Amino acid sequence: MDSPLTGLDVQTRQEFNTIIEGITESGISVVMATSPYEIPDAITNIAVLKNGAIINTFSKADFKPEMVASPDDDVIDKGELRSLLNTHEAMTYHQIVSMNKLNVKYSDNVILNNVNWQVNPRRSLGLAGP
Repeated sequence: MDSPLTGLDVQTRQEFNTIIEGITESGISVVMATSPYEIPDAITNIAVLKNGAIINTFSKADFKPEMVASPDDDVIDKGELRSLLNTHEAMTYHQIVSMNKLNVKYSDNVILNNVNWQVNPRRSLGLAGP
């Protein structure tokens, strides 16, 4: 499996771990490539790869992610990050929704007839009835 936990929420990760435990308890070997921080509990042995070759092995009990995580792995280009962020001031709106002379009809039932309806920022409006 290649990075099977990526994108899974906490509950699904727990369910995945239970499934992997069941598989390994049945005698089937599981081979997984993943981040050193995402190793399920059912995994018992860890091999560290670099350029496709095993450079070190650990038992799960002896393994700490910091042993293999490189500070260079998380290099962030702060300039690129800033360029992706919206640095413009948020626009101010006086009305979020504005409907004028609104008519709503279901079959022959007139629900709204010539209604003016507006929703202002930080406000909500609901329509209820039979």
